[in-house]
Amino acid sequence: MICMLKDQKKHSLQWDYRYIRSMKISCILLFSLVVNSAQAQMYDNNWIMGYEYSVSATGRDDRTCMSFDHGLNIAPFTTRMNFCEGNGTMSDENGVLMFYTNGDWIADSTGDTMQNGAGLEVRDFYATYTWGSPLLQSILVLPKPYTYNHYIIFYMSGDCDSSSTCSPWKLMFAEVDMSLNHGLGAVIQKNIVLINDWLTMSMLTACKHGNGNDWWIFVPRQGTNIYHRLLFTSNGVVGDTIQFGRVYTSTSWNGRAEFSPNGEWYCRYDQTTGMSLKRFDRCLGTFSSETYMSASNFPDGGGNVGGVAFSSNSNLMYITSGWEVNQLNLLAANIPLSKQRVSIVDTFNCPFPVNQTTPELAPDGKIYIIASTGILCMSVINNPDSIGIACNVQKHNILLPTATGRTIPNNPNYRLGAITCAVTIDEIISRDFHVYPNPTSDLLFINFNSQLILNHITIFDLMGKILKSYNAIERSIDISDLSSGSYIIKVNVEGRLFYQKFVKL
Repeated sequence: MICMLKDQKKHSLQWDYRYIRSMKISCILLFSLVVNSAQAQMYDNNWIMGYEYSVSATGRDDRTCMSFDHGLNIAPFTTRMNFCEGNGTMSDENGVLMFYTNGDWIADSTGDTMQNGAGLEVRDFYATYTWGSPLLQSILVLPKPYTYNHYIIFYMSGDCDSSSTCSPWKLMFAEVDMSLNHGLGAVIQKNIVLINDWLTMSMLTACKHGNGNDWWIFVPRQGTNIYHRLLFTSNGVVGDTIQFGRVYTSTSWNGRAEFSPNGEWYCRYDQTTGMSLKRFDRCLGTFSSETYMSASNFPDGGGNVGGVAFSSNSNLMYITSGWEVNQLNLLAANIPLSKQRVSIVDTFNCPFPVNQTTPELAPDGKIYIIASTGILCMSVINNPDSIGIACNVQKHNILLPTATGRTIPNNPNYRLGAITCAVTIDEIISRDFHVYPNPTSDLLFINFNSQLILNHITIFDLMGKILKSYNAIERSIDISDLSSGSYIIKVNVEGRLFYQKFVKL
């Protein structure tokens, strides 16, 4: 297993690994047309997890790697990356670890900083914060649609006031090109701002569009029932907001949101407001038919933590509230009345009390539950498709080689296929939108539906620095004063945001 390579082997194996990986990429490119869809979607095969301990005197420390390609494998994993809660881990089409990030920097598969992978702006949360993002669902890694070897890391950053009170105010992205640096990858752009708003302190989620290739990305606005909605396609990102359902007045710091594996449900839960379960339309990106249950239905023993996960067949849902695990039957005529408690916390220490806070559906069809403290074991729901206690919750029975916190990667269902969809207006606009000529030396023209109004244009360099910003301008801009190189243009068309890269000659 690549994810199990130890540090003492790294230097002796590094040249061989780069050569083997470059040959592997060539083979994959040659035979990509015959790779079946199941083999091509093992992006969530490895989970690199850790905790916020200081690094050792050698600058490295042990974490844990869970992998699922041949059953469950758990082993120590040596890296100098610390984790607090935010975690994004990405494997390739065949399940081989490629890179991972804590939101502060990106490590390649050798454990070293990926080329240009330092300096993500999550550290705005605290000036001296070196553990990465303190937010549970603040990082999301998606393969770029129709673009081989490119991956987009979405991550939440924040701002602190004079009292050191911090909240996420930005959703940003970085792009990784795995064909660079001998197959170890390089970051080709980063810190590009997608959203400037007061966001919840968690709950960044995604679901595949009904076409089976593009992605819907959602993150709630704090203190409201408003959701930022992004449609991520090969042409870039278009974004807007929708408003639906229960108002969440809390920060949702210790909550979680998930889409069901079949993409038909969306649920968000925190121990302050409770559970909001909605129907989701993968074609339109819209919610309907909310089912709400207050937090009092899910006792948590005062820990104010919890999460949500769906069974692999999407018929059952589990709410972990620290103190209990409750199951809900989504096929029931009355979903709230179907609630069954399937587990309750006991007095076991490992070495601290093992509560049941953060669940995640794994590629093996089981739901693994991590605790909120630095413990050495975790729980598992072995048969989550089974009703009642037949789901077989085993508490604290999986031993971990190193202490870990709530650092399970935030994975969507990468294997979700296509359904029949009518084309939406956002898709039409997104696919018609482009800038030309590209490359260009002086004027850059912006093409989109002539009946729509252009509100704002921003130009970034590839490190996210804003270079130009315009209000109420025409559909062409003069870029002759820019230096030669690559840039990002962000265009606001009646509240929808579009992003595209261009080259200045």
